[in-house]
Amino acid sequence: MKRSLLFISNERGLILPLTLLITALLFLFLSTNVAIYHNELTITRNELSQLKIDTLFQMGRSKLTKELSMQQQDSGTVQYTFPDGIVEISYFRKSEIYQLAFSISTPDNKIYTVANQITLKKEMNNVGNLRSN
Repeated sequence: MKRSLLFISNERGLILPLTLLITALLFLFLSTNVAIYHNELTITRNELSQLKIDTLFQMGRSKLTKELSMQQQDSGTVQYTFPDGIVEISYFRKSEIYQLAFSISTPDNKIYTVANQITLKKEMNNVGNLRSN
């Protein structure tokens, strides 16, 4: 005669372990999805913040480039206020190259610094002759 396991041959003994297994798997699935969703929200916030910082950098650099093409100064500091934050740029000239130091402040009180440079051609002094690196 074959010996069979007691909890498989008895209906009442199979339901509780099966229910616990399904519940545990369901809980694991839900908690994993909640953790993934939380991570995605954090990544999205960081990417939006980085996009705003990049936009502020480009707007500040563009505005400074236009100003330097109109009146070339050897060094100085300018500050621009935009809706997404404040950009402060310190610059000094080395021959045709301007060395730029950006300080970008966002509304959530975070400060980011970036170093960059632009090159101005000496032949003409208008916006069409600016070359960026």
